[in-house]
Amino acid sequence: MLAQLSRNKPSKVVAISVSAAVLLLLLVFRISRTDAASNFMSGSKGRTTPKGRMNETLGFQEIFVVNLPERTDRRDGMILATALSGLKIEFIDAVLGKNVLDKALPPGGRKGMPDPNIGSWRGHMNAIAEVVRRNLSSALILEDDSDWDIRIKEQLFDFSLAAQALTQPLSADPSTYADSTYPKPKNGPEELPKAPILFEDLPQTIKPLDSPYGDDWDLLWVGHCGMRFPGAGSPGDPAKLPKGRVLRSNDVTVPEKQYLQTSAAFDIKAQYPSHTRAYHHVSDGICSLGYAISQKGARSLLYYLGMLEFTHAFDVMLQQYCVDLAGKGYHKCLTVTPSVFEHHRPAGNMTYESDISGHGDQIREHASTDNVRWSVRLNVKQLLEGSDNMVDQFPDTEPAGEPEKPKGSR
Repeated sequence: MLAQLSRNKPSKVVAISVSAAVLLLLLVFRISRTDAASNFMSGSKGRTTPKGRMNETLGFQEIFVVNLPERTDRRDGMILATALSGLKIEFIDAVLGKNVLDKALPPGGRKGMPDPNIGSWRGHMNAIAEVVRRNLSSALILEDDSDWDIRIKEQLFDFSLAAQALTQPLSADPSTYADSTYPKPKNGPEELPKAPILFEDLPQTIKPLDSPYGDDWDLLWVGHCGMRFPGAGSPGDPAKLPKGRVLRSNDVTVPEKQYLQTSAAFDIKAQYPSHTRAYHHVSDGICSLGYAISQKGARSLLYYLGMLEFTHAFDVMLQQYCVDLAGKGYHKCLTVTPSVFEHHRPAGNMTYESDISGHGDQIREHASTDNVRWSVRLNVKQLLEGSDNMVDQFPDTEPAGEPEKPKGSR
């Protein structure tokens, strides 16, 4: 009997030891994944007054810039702008549309699509394919004529907190979300949340494990020419589209409403006071100046935009991908309005401003960037000299007074 007990005891000890080791490994894995997300940001001590900034890749594993190698002017400008912003980038070679073989196009071929649109599509697909090939957790993809505020690291930090509020489960009840219409409306396309989420009073949500922007997203559209708020009349399938939004009032990086420019309808300009920024789900977006993709999103984009029928310009197909149009399904896409990446328009011949569409042959006297107050490209001299006297493209004209809160504020 004693011999039998002595034989059983070691096996029990081994079993307990193995169980303890497994639990320890799971704990370490959980902690390491949480650290992986938090390492992208710093300085967030309290959720009621969040402050912080992103790292050199803005919370993503990499930043890619799509650029035609012969446009050395744009490459030089982007290298300088990102260096002065403390950002780390890699270039992805774009191609001329005329050099894309017909047999290399998706089913349906060119369908009358102009060569510049073909080239733009292929350049973006090269970047997306690289994310998949290298199995990157995420990447931000920028066009080479984009510009941003020198406070971009703070702006993207804010976006990450808003994204978490929109898509992460609530800490108090992980089966629920702050946006009652997420992950999709329960009562049809007409359903709206009772009130917007206020940035100054963000809900407590479960901390993300892999990305500071949340654990479940496909695309973050941070550079566009205009974006609508999702509603019952949104393109695609509004019944699948969450309608929640986070509102930040008195954002000093947002110009007054009189200055806001866009080539698409601008709901935020009509509905909210000056200096309001909104974070919400994608609807009616155009221009692909800047967008981030997760590994999951990159794989689905490579399929839907790279291997199925080629029907529209790349940014239009990006919109279709987000809202379930043209057989591309619905995907989880978030955005920020006004956009934080915008087209930079340099001084000189306007013919050179785009490799896709014509802008006339007039001479632009002064460089500009829509909707960006402290433009990096317009403050190169100040940044090189270490000056604090930044050029503000859109100085305030409205009298300072009691801060005005967006509609729906508590």
